[in-house]
Amino acid sequence: MTDSAQSYGFYGLRVRSAVALPFNRLLGAEDAAAADVTVRFGTVPRELPGAGGRCTRGKFWEARRGALLMHFEGVARYLVTDGRDVLVEPWGGSDEDVAAIFAGTPLTALLQQRGMATLHAAAVRIEAGAALLLGRSGDGKSSLAAALVERGHALIADDVTAVVLNGSAATALPGLAGLRLWKHTLNEMRIAHRARSRVRGSLEKYWVETPLSCSETLPVSAVFVLSSHSRPDIRMESLPRGDAFGMLTEHAHRRRVMDAMGQRLAHFRAATAIARDVPVTHVTRPSYPFLLEELADQVEAHMVSRLPAHRRKIGGTPFSSPALETRPPIVAPTRHSPAVAYASAPGIVWLSSWPKSGNTWLCAMLTNYLADDDQPASINALVGRKGKTRADLDDCLGVTSADMTDEEVARYLPAFREALAERLFAARTIEEQSRREPVFVKTHEAYRLPNAAPRFPRAGPSAWCIW
Repeated sequence: MTDSAQSYGFYGLRVRSAVALPFNRLLGAEDAAAADVTVRFGTVPRELPGAGGRCTRGKFWEARRGALLMHFEGVARYLVTDGRDVLVEPWGGSDEDVAAIFAGTPLTALLQQRGMATLHAAAVRIEAGAALLLGRSGDGKSSLAAALVERGHALIADDVTAVVLNGSAATALPGLAGLRLWKHTLNEMRIAHRARSRVRGSLEKYWVETPLSCSETLPVSAVFVLSSHSRPDIRMESLPRGDAFGMLTEHAHRRRVMDAMGQRLAHFRAATAIARDVPVTHVTRPSYPFLLEELADQVEAHMVSRLPAHRRKIGGTPFSSPALETRPPIVAPTRHSPAVAYASAPGIVWLSSWPKSGNTWLCAMLTNYLADDDQPASINALVGRKGKTRADLDDCLGVTSADMTDEEVARYLPAFREALAERLFAARTIEEQSRREPVFVKTHEAYRLPNAAPRFPRAGPSAWCIW
């Protein structure tokens, strides 16, 4: 422990940390003396005994029950054990870099080791308890949370919401007391003056103070699952319990880490309790323009509409539809790259295209051609496993790509795609293997040549990228 270590309180824990965290819920001497968690600097081992693997160029973490080892080149190495001890070895990163990466997967692994369910969600306080805003990176969780905070809803957590059971009821724990927002969001919301520091030195993304933050444990009373679509309207759909449970399972934060550490049961129990007792609403908003204020209007109206009439405190009619802007037409730029290039693993065919450029039609044509059947193929059974590149990349690295520099993404994408292609090829069905068909994977990633190395590297004559 260094002399500069400080004591923090978040997620219901007393944390004594040598890593300076961006938002302080500093504890007094009495609470600090009985820390639940210690974060210290030291030498981190290069392998994790008992994990059944090792960190490689295509995999940056390994885990077993009670332990996570994570290496992120250029920043730091992290070892999280037994939900009590975090060992950090700087590896060229600044103090801000080390703290930013710690606040992601290492912190999530710590919470999971302590039996907490971790959801990829922001959370704000509403009159009935905690409202969870689920979504993948880029779906607008933090931006929507910021807009709701401006309307008087205290922030509970950003990006990672920890949930525990109180009896049979799911409750949300208060996390770090701040948001991470991109500069353009700060400018649009006119709250740039609240930015404290960059999340990482080269990113236009900032730690942002919130005027209201919650330090209470609150019952989960509403869940909103965010996604985007190409239409110009905002849509809200109440999900039945089965679909709600599926969404809650899908949006576990660092699900692969959770599975590798044998912590799936805690998440299953929390997801079951929420799906059983809490209304879950699927919210789809335009990809462009974002319509943040209109989205906040409808989410807030939906929350208020569930209160008794005498407790409703905002004007307007629930589910009112504000005037929505028409999305401008998408004009595809001129392409100068080759139409066909080699890709990353034998038997993998990457179907890379601009959104709305006919990718699905191509998959339909390929499916019907390969099936050679008199009946048309179902649209729900088309070839072209959708490569969830961003979510899979985040899970593979253990670092959200939103917190990575462009240079880091370019550096790691080829190795990641090799690992992803190998996994998809190994997961072929028996029928696909018998027909010796290639594995088609849809992606909207561009074929680029950073540092003269293709993001879809050559690996065999039967591996192609059609763009």
